[in-house]
This record gives sequence, C-alpha cells and structure tokens, in this order.
Amino acid sequence: MSDESLPEIELPEVKVNIRDWILAAPNPQARQLRQAVDITLNAFASFSDYVSTCSLKGGILMGLAYGSPRLTADIDLSLARRPNKDDPEEIKGLLNASFDFIAFERGHPDMALRVGVIKRLPKGKFDESDFPGLGVKVLYAHRNNEGQMRRLEAGMGGPTLSLDISFNEPAEELQLLSLSEESSILAYGRAELIAEKLRALLQQIPRKRERRQDPYDIWHLVENTKITDEDKVIILKRLIAKSESRGIFPSLDSLQNPEISRRASARWSSLELELGKGKLPEFKICWKATVDLYESLPWAEM
Repeated sequence: MSDESLPEIELPEVKVNIRDWILAAPNPQARQLRQAVDITLNAFASFSDYVSTCSLKGGILMGLAYGSPRLTADIDLSLARRPNKDDPEEIKGLLNASFDFIAFERGHPDMALRVGVIKRLPKGKFDESDFPGLGVKVLYAHRNNEGQMRRLEAGMGGPTLSLDISFNEPAEELQLLSLSEESSILAYGRAELIAEKLRALLQQIPRKRERRQDPYDIWHLVENTKITDEDKVIILKRLIAKSESRGIFPSLDSLQNPEISRRASARWSSLELELGKGKLPEFKICWKATVDLYESLPWAEM
C-alpha cells in the first residue's frame, strides 16, 4: 500500500513475518494454503481504490498478528463503505490480473490462483441489506500438479481459499499490518477485534449461527496478550456500537444466556482439525475467559 493511500492519522504498526508463518505450517497442504493467503492479501493490498477503506479481521489476522495456531481458509475483510454495482466484477478482474505477478514477487512462482465463484450476500437481498457482503472463492494450484491445474483451469474443484468481504462496517481502532517492506494493509486492532467477536457471539441467536471459534480466539488473546483498562473501554464502546447497529442491546449479564454458550460450544471438538490433535482447550476454559473479560468491561461507566 503506497503512502498516498494511508490514513492521515498515525496508526500503530505491526510487522508480520509471513514467510516464517508459511514455513511453520504443519503439513504441505497447509503450507500451500498459506502461500495462497500471502498472494491474495498482497494482491488486495495493491488495490488503491479499496485498501484505504478496507481492514483485515478474523482468523488470518489472529494467526499473523497474534500467533494463533488456528488454521483457517478464510480471509475476512471489512470495508467501511457500502458496495456499488461494479464491485464484484471489479474485484474479480483486479485479483485475476494481479495473481501471477504477486505470486512471482512474493517468491511463490509455482502457485497459480484464479477467482472462481463470487456470491452476493445475503442471497437475493444484497442491494437492500444494511450489511451486505461478497463471498469470493479463490481457487489455487501448484503448477506442477496436473490434477490441481486442470481443476483450476476448469474453474471448479481443488483447493479453495475463501475471501469474505463485508461492506458498511466502519472500524475505529485500527492498526497497520506490514506484510513486507513494500506492502501494508489496515487491520482491526486488538480491542476492535475482541469487540467484533463478542458482537458475533451475541448475534448467534438472531442469525441462527454457531461461533465456536470466537471463545477460542478470545481465550488466546487473554492468555497471550495484556488487555489493559484502556483496551476494555474501547472494547465496550465498540461492542455497543456494533451491536446496536444490528438491533442488539448488550448488558452486563448478556453472556449468561445459556443459548449463547450452547451455540458457541456446538461442534467444539471440530476445532481440533484447525489446531492439531491435543491442542484444543476444553470449551469451559475458553468460555470462562470470554465471560470473565466481558463482565470485567466498565459497564457501570456507560
């Protein structure tokens, strides 16, 4: 991201070593996935018309900035603005035109990528939704793997990376994630990230979702970073703003609702596939860390 596209305010900068992150992958398939993530992130970071209003969040940010071992095939991006009708085809065109060059530049010349399906979300309500999104499937292949290349060229099957782009989601607490000496992308700060995850947990019931990854991610942040009183003020402020925009009004005891914890614990053991055998804490440990943090927020001052 060039200096011209950076925000005018000075942001904290976090330098990440993507090459070490790739080399630390537990197996060749995971290494190939992380190479695809590296290429896709750097490609998106080169789009000046998007990157100034776009920020990284989710599991990839957890891995790059906070050392989370959770392996995810989703890149989650938020754009502060609403979409326009040209966004889906423009994003597809920009990515496809950039992949080969970025792959070579990032030291992955044997990797081939191509955008497959782009879905407008929610289905049938993209234009009128308050919080629309795009679900982009990025196919990737090793150029020496004939089967993978055939599927990629056919536009179907084979390894896939998900690029999930949410619109109309402004963030206030941001940091600058330096992907390399030449490339940076905006990302949620820790407090914004935690507020987003707490909001997602509260929204499980109306959206009929199960968010097992969020208690794990919050536990990881509690265990491996220092969350200050200043952070807690920002977390609560952002949680309330994010929740109320979706018709949810959080209170001190909101996480005591057993349906929220039930949904968060659903299919908990499947997280072991993302972490490795024997590396998944018990749900009750992660849930306690989540509730303790939530209830320690300065509710009385709001």
